[in-house]
Amino acid sequence: MLFACAADSYADRPQVMRARVIKQLQEIQTLFEQEQYAQVLAATTRLKDTDLPEYELWQVLTIEAYTHINLAANTAAIAILRQILTYDGLPQELRQNTLNTLVQLYMMEEQHSLALATADELIAVALAPEPGHAIFKGQALYYLERHEQALAEIDRALTLARDKSLPLLEPWLLLKNAALFELDRVADMIEVMRLLLTLYPKDRYITNLSALYSQLDMPEKQLTLLEPLYEQGGLSQAYHLISLASLYMALGTPYKAGKVLQQSLEEGRIEADFDNLDLLGKAWQLADERARAIDAYNAAAELSEGGDILVRIAHLHIAAGDWRRAEASLDRAFAKGDLSEPGNAHILRGMARFSQKKLPAARRAFIQAAKFSEAQLHAEQWLGYVDAEIKSRRSLPAVL
Repeated sequence: MLFACAADSYADRPQVMRARVIKQLQEIQTLFEQEQYAQVLAATTRLKDTDLPEYELWQVLTIEAYTHINLAANTAAIAILRQILTYDGLPQELRQNTLNTLVQLYMMEEQHSLALATADELIAVALAPEPGHAIFKGQALYYLERHEQALAEIDRALTLARDKSLPLLEPWLLLKNAALFELDRVADMIEVMRLLLTLYPKDRYITNLSALYSQLDMPEKQLTLLEPLYEQGGLSQAYHLISLASLYMALGTPYKAGKVLQQSLEEGRIEADFDNLDLLGKAWQLADERARAIDAYNAAAELSEGGDILVRIAHLHIAAGDWRRAEASLDRAFAKGDLSEPGNAHILRGMARFSQKKLPAARRAFIQAAKFSEAQLHAEQWLGYVDAEIKSRRSLPAVL
């Protein structure tokens, strides 16, 4: 019980609370536990009006402060706690507990300078160093954007906890990680995240650690984290699924990338937008799954305003020797327009037509290609070849 414990804490002091006051405090405690806070405050006000000695008044004010806290009236609670601290005869333990509560209220109210000053008061009166007190100071310094100093206090807290065989609490490690982030110390963040993952295993720490490895360009370590998580069904966010697929592609296993993307698209876990369909097409293309790549690229082409992706499809058809479909894809590409390399696209179109023995049409395509500097030399070579072929065919009947 909150107030019963408070009374027990000071049982060793020479002042003895009167039976009447103890009885009234017990009644107030019952009201508090029943959440009848208005009645609690009315009762404490009446009790304060009875000219209580300091050692009894401390108890009443403490009850009153905690009641205001439960009413979310932190400003009133802070004023009362500050009043308690003005008494010279305040027992050391009550002073420490009061400061402990006060620093947390200042943090809640975002009064970080006052929180820092109060944390210093708390550290000064404590009988022994406590990790929680150093964390209070570190937190206040963090919010005051004094990140190096904050980190020093957090590390001091963690050292104290280890020395006392106390657990390293999750919020403490997260606070250290936040301070390191502000200082751009990625390698140190990795160590903290690994510790969090060991002590408090959660999927989000795996993905966070993977992101840190990504910043240091360590894809193999990323994959060792994300792949098992995916296989266990722990990856659900589109960003992480796409990251896994990209890792597979970067590390030379594009087929796995295609499987991840295909399944995620079918299950609706990633959106079937242009970028994702384009990535799927690239994965299948790298995996030499030509038909699947073409299907993915065609789906992406429906969402694209430009024709570049259709040129890519044409390349796949050419690789398969399917010149008719290659020409059709290039026709669609030019119809869409906005090609990044139109000269080279005309070259491909001419090649597709030439391979289908459409020599005049191929010649027209190469003439168009020659208008672009990046394709001019290649186009002129092809024109010479086409003209020679046309001439050869014209002379064929005479030879016969």
